[in-house]
Order: sequence, then structure tokens, then C-alpha cells
Amino acid sequence: MPMLTPAARKAGVFPGGEGGQWPRDAPAMSDADPNFLLLAIDVGGLYRSLDGGNHWVAATVGWDARGANGFAFDPKNPKRVIGIAGNSMDYQEGWGPSPHGLYLSANQAASWKHVLALREGIGGAVAFDPTSYSAAKKMTLRAYCLSSHSGLFRSDDGGETWRKVHGGASSGGIQRDWTQGGTIPNHLRIHPKTGAAYIGGGAGLFRSDDRGKTFTSLYDEPVEGVDITRDGTLYVSGARKVQVSRDGGKTFTPLACRGLETFGKSVQNIRVSPADPRRMLAWVAGDNWKWVRSISHDGGANWKPITLDNTLATLPFNVRQGYFHWHPTNPNIVWGIGGDWATQSTDGGLTFHWKNNGNNGIMTGGLFNFSVHAPKTVFLAFQDYNGAFTTDGGATWNYRDVSGKGWGGQCYGGFAVDNSVMWYGDAEGWGSPRTLRMTRDGGATWAFPTGADGKPCVWEGADVSFSDPKAERILFASNWRSPDQGATWSRMADCEGVFTADPKTGALYGKKENAVVRSTDHGETWSVVAEVPGGFRDVAVDGERSILYVASEERLKRFAEGHWTTLEVPKDQYGAARVQTVACDPKDPRILYEGGTRDIYASHATICRSTDGGKTWRNLIVTAPLHPGAPDGPKEVGVVRVHPVTREAWVAGQCYGMWRIAPPAPGETGVSAEAASAPKALLPPNGDAMIVSP
Repeated sequence: MPMLTPAARKAGVFPGGEGGQWPRDAPAMSDADPNFLLLAIDVGGLYRSLDGGNHWVAATVGWDARGANGFAFDPKNPKRVIGIAGNSMDYQEGWGPSPHGLYLSANQAASWKHVLALREGIGGAVAFDPTSYSAAKKMTLRAYCLSSHSGLFRSDDGGETWRKVHGGASSGGIQRDWTQGGTIPNHLRIHPKTGAAYIGGGAGLFRSDDRGKTFTSLYDEPVEGVDITRDGTLYVSGARKVQVSRDGGKTFTPLACRGLETFGKSVQNIRVSPADPRRMLAWVAGDNWKWVRSISHDGGANWKPITLDNTLATLPFNVRQGYFHWHPTNPNIVWGIGGDWATQSTDGGLTFHWKNNGNNGIMTGGLFNFSVHAPKTVFLAFQDYNGAFTTDGGATWNYRDVSGKGWGGQCYGGFAVDNSVMWYGDAEGWGSPRTLRMTRDGGATWAFPTGADGKPCVWEGADVSFSDPKAERILFASNWRSPDQGATWSRMADCEGVFTADPKTGALYGKKENAVVRSTDHGETWSVVAEVPGGFRDVAVDGERSILYVASEERLKRFAEGHWTTLEVPKDQYGAARVQTVACDPKDPRILYEGGTRDIYASHATICRSTDGGKTWRNLIVTAPLHPGAPDGPKEVGVVRVHPVTREAWVAGQCYGMWRIAPPAPGETGVSAEAASAPKALLPPNGDAMIVSP
């Protein structure tokens, strides 16, 4: 459910796309088929486009890692591509098999196969050697992978198998904080005519003429960017701005670079158009987020800053790295990133426009719920980007700077009781206390209500909000209650958050420490229904059968006839099950959803459904190769709720955005939890444990 603004819909955009996660590179495209593009996201998987970037869809079938860092397309075979998987952190020893490293697709990212396991979460580089194309096998055979931790690897069979060929000392050891403009300098380029491999990094620039076994030093200063054109002309960027070599790196000549302001910093990520080498892009990470991206149309003699057009963007613009990819044959087309979204230029890099349709990555903060009084109105609070509300059931969304910070804000437990009254918990950081903030005028203004003591209402319970389904004026925000639609608020002594209600009786269900509590008087008083061993994160109710379901201790537990039972649920690709959220269909509570995240990898059993109260299951994750234009479905589900009218399951996929799942077809049945589990991950060789080859 990408977020589509009314303005974007008016402009003809569909389905919309907010992004909201940090792209690790610009959209990359296949030389063999420029309509095939891939976009790497730091902790939100990857997206593909098969129509030249007009539409993006998630494409992570077989991709076990949380995020992606970059790609290398076979220059002659449009079906084959190698991807580098990662996360915002390195995969630690003791966590089990690493999902990071290299993945291979032979069907344009319709599915992936893990072919080399590495630990680093950020960085790395991969490249094909175009001189190794085999007409008989219809693919390019030789490829290289540069790992900042483990050295240089080579494949001689198109990426299927890999072996280490160099220990990696030549790549340098500098690792600066990329969130502040630095890069982990793993720059890898292959000479298009000789097949020589060039590596740039903190120790300089090096060339290998023997397929990575030995390297010759070419440039002994830190290198922040390397590019090579089709005729073999080599460009490097760094402290000396941009320099060029036309003899394979033996000598370098500085470009004039007039107008390329550096603010005393190095020039990063030089990118030269393969269709017109006079056109080039680079960027500089100045202090205090003064990150400037610049363009030259005369071979680097003169430069000026690019222009970014954010007209169709849903979220506020926040500066990001200057990552670019040029079209292989059209010098007017180049891809980049704006804030947290894809951009495209059709004027040779002078102006970049929003081109992010389908990129679905916003992350909700805490839990969300539906109001039975206005079910088409939903307000979502976002962990990093304020919040947005819909009044038409999710067809369009209205973003609001609810925190007043401009760039975004940490917002949790959002809720809308109707088109006018909405609220959330405002925080200064992910782990900071939440303070009630609300609007009573449909999002035009936001204020901090106060309690009876005149102080702001600081949440002391769960990040969840709700309204009484039988009394529209009674509202709940964490451990606070309002009897008059938010005019006044008071603490609830015996409830720390209201999660749900029995749709027939209206009885409210919440938590008090480790106990499920219930109220039948609109939240004035609460009584204990059951103590939950180990506490719980979420609760659902089947009022017809007097059954409670809770997400407790990462398991799904059922309370019936005074006893707790732990239900078996489908396991993910590594044989683990982690339940963090649960919901019943209000029309038929036998229909049960459970979901959970893995955080250090992407679970392939993240959302599952039962139509018989948890006896049998269906894993709702796509595991078969994608059809063109079809997305693979949600990942890392942290919240699930069922719409009271449409009966769609709305799921929040952490950094994978919001999704809607159609209700089950009449007569749908499931299988055992074991049979519904995800296919087991096929573990590739561990690159960190490989011995350097002679």
C-alpha cells in the first residue's frame, strides 16, 4: 500500500510511493536491457522495475537479508544479475548463518539464490568482466566481489560459485560513518577491453592484470570514486577533485573542475556517462549536512550544482549521498536518489525529478488500530517521518508535519477516531518517552494536551491507541483515557494500553503489567482476565468462543477455559518462529493472523493466517518466482490489524512499508504449521572462512 498523495493522483501517478528508507545506491540498470532496473535499500530489501523505472515493485523472493547494497548486471545477458545483501549493521558471530553477501538471479530478480555468505552490513562492490562473455553459454563468466572485511573474490561461472583470490589489504582500511557523508571505500571497476581489475579505497588505487591475484599500486592517496568509460579512460575522485588517466592508470591529469565547490572535502563517487563522456556527476559531503551534487557537461572543466524537483514526493526532502547511474546509450537519462526515493533526470543530469512509483517503505511507530466510527479514516504515526492519514480507506494519504520538526519526527501509536480527532505519542528519539499530541481540526494544528495537574500527558504504557467502539467520545492513548473526545485526559490506574475490543459486546481489552485486563464500563474500571506468563506485546479476542490470543515471549499463546496453550505456527527459512502481533477478523474471529519480525534477517514466515483458530495455517509470504509487475508481498511484519468493514488485513512491515491482504476465500483451509513453514534456506559457502588462494 504505497502512499499516494491527492496531488500525485491528480498528476496521474498510481499506486504512489513514499520510500522512507535510505537507498544504498542510485537505481542501477542493465546495459543489455535498460528497462530492467534495481534499487537497493539499506534495511528494506530491494525493488525492481521492468518498464524503465515507471513502476517499482518489491522483489525479494529468496533474498534472506534485510537490505541490499548494490548490483552488477551481466552486460550481455539481460536475465542475470548479482546483488550484494546487507543491513545497517554487520552480521555478528553467534547469530547463525549470515544472510549477507552475494545473491544471484537468472530471471531478472524474479527470484534470488544465495551464493556467498559475508558478514558486512554496509558496503562492498561487485562487477562483471565484459571480456569474459561466452557466446556458447550466453552469459558473462567472470565476476568479482570486493568485501571490506574479507578481500577480493572471483567467480568464473557467471556468479554461481566464488573463491577468494586476494586478502584485501589493497582495498585500504578506512571506514567512515556513512550516515555523516563518509563512504566505506570499496570501488571496483573492470577495464572493458583488457579485463584488468581496478580497486580504489583508503590506500589508493590498484590494478590487477592477472584476475585479482596480484595488484600494482597506481595512486597512493585515498580514492573516493572510480569510473571507467568504454574506451578504457579512467577517472578517480578524491581530495584532488577529479583526475583522468588515458594510459590505464600510469599517469593522471587533473580536470579543471571550475565551479566544483568542495568545502575542503573530497569529491566522491565520480560517474561518467558511457554514452557521452563529457557528461559527469559527483558530490561532496560538506559539514552540517551541506551535501552538494554537481554536474559537468564539458568533460569536467566546468561544474554546477544539480536541481532537485521534489514536487511529487510524499515525504520531506532530507539530504542524501550523490549516487548516480547513467543510461548506457541515452546521455540525457541518469538515475539518482532524492531524499529517500528514486529520482530520474531526462536533461543529462541538470534536473532530477521524483521517479519512485511503487516504492513502499514507511515504518509505523508502535501499533495502529481502526476506528469503527469512521473506518475509512486511519492515522498512522511513523517512527522517523511524522505521520499521515487517509479518509478514503487508503486510496490517498495526507502527510502532516505533526511533530513540527520539518525533516520528520519519532511518532508512535497513532490513531484517528474520525476525520477531525487524531493523536499519537511524540518522542525525541526511538527510545525516548512518548508524550500525547493530538489534533481536533483534521490535522491542521497539533497540540500537547495536559492532565489534571496541568502537565503534558507522558505515556507510561504501550505504544497503542484506541477508541471505545460503543462510545465515540471515549478515547485511549497508552495509559491515558479521555471521556470527552480529547478535551480532558486522566491516567488509568489499572490499564497501560487498550489494544482491542470484542466487536459484539464492546468489552475493551488491554494490559496491566503481565496481565490481560478487561473493561465493560468504557474503561472506567478494569479487571484481570488472565496473567500471561512472560508478559505480552499484543492481544486479540474471539468473543464468540471466549478465547484470547496473545503474542508472548515470541510465541502465540491461546487462553481458553482458564488455561494457556502455546500454538505451533509456521517457521521461517532458518527454522525459527517469532510472534509479535496477532489479530482476529471481527466478522469471523476464527480467522486469525499472526506476524513477527526477525530484524537481523528478513523472515519468510512473517505473516500467517489460520481460518480455524490456529489449528492449521497458510504462510502468506510469496516464495515462488515473481511474475512481471507482481510484488512479492510484505516482509518483517510488526503489526497486523483487520479492517472492520473490508476484512482486509493491514500489516505494517517495518521498513518494508504498509500492505493490505485480501480476506480468505470462502472455504479456505490450511495445513499444519510444519507444512506451512517457509522453504529452508540453502546455505552458501562462508566467504569469511575462505583461505586465500595461491
